[in-house]
Amino acid sequence: MKKLHAEGASIKSIARKFKMYRTTIRKYIAAQSLPRHHYNLPTQLEKSLPYIVERLMEEAKLLLRNLLNQLKELGYTGAYSLCLLLKVLRASSQIFISGYLR
Repeated sequence: MKKLHAEGASIKSIARKFKMYRTTIRKYIAAQSLPRHHYNLPTQLEKSLPYIVERLMEEAKLLLRNLLNQLKELGYTGAYSLCLLLKVLRASSQIFISGYLR
């Protein structure tokens, strides 16, 4: 993009060529380097997921409130909304989440 712009191509023609918005082209031309994607750190819930799956496999009828209390004892500071995930897991009739069971 910078090369095309330096050669005299208009921002509009560059945008058409790359099928991008003109504002994006301007941003890239003005940038010293290309922006890099920043990966988010895992959430507390994602960090706790192996423990959650383990507990549900040990005791399928575990009360969600009790599980939340156990997680809080382990340092989980999230909210009761994690129970929505657990209800979905139970409803799916399988407690296997790829990548978390090893």
